[in-house]
Amino acid sequence: DRPFSVGIPSALYLAEELELWNRFFAELGIQTVTSEQYRGAVASGKERAGAEFCAPMAALYGHVHHLLEKADYVFLPFYFETKSEMPDTRRHFCYYSQFAPAVVSCSEDPSMRTKLLQPQVQGLPGNIQIKLSLYRELSKIPGFSPGLLAVSSAYDRALEAYEAYRKKLRDMFAHAFRSEEH
Repeated sequence: DRPFSVGIPSALYLAEELELWNRFFAELGIQTVTSEQYRGAVASGKERAGAEFCAPMAALYGHVHHLLEKADYVFLPFYFETKSEMPDTRRHFCYYSQFAPAVVSCSEDPSMRTKLLQPQVQGLPGNIQIKLSLYRELSKIPGFSPGLLAVSSAYDRALEAYEAYRKKLRDMFAHAFRSEEH
């Protein structure tokens, strides 16, 4: 086991991808802590944000601050939306959620800047760029040098397991939906 832990907020886009990132860090032998059970996130986040945000952004603040007390680092990646080729395509991320890691890191808490792991994991062309971003961010942790190959392999295995998990969920939904029709 590594001598540090990583917190993964169960907020915004990360809530859906907890399985992916828990598996990724587990593949690297890193203990994770999530905020899935934390219920005071919106209230806590509104108190800490220092600005008026929507409930999901306020909740993210709350989840991050909650995890700062429970883990050595908090995983808060950037998810930039790539421009769609189709003009009428609905957007997935709002402006604030795309820049949430930068907004949250401007918090009044000075420890925040050194404890946040902020790779860019979406909006990059191809998995190699994501793997490089993860590697660079993890390499900032004192005494931890995972190696690019280890990060790459961990991401591949985590992504494969996550896709299988998502397929299982889709299949369960399809089965339940078909059952209700009959």
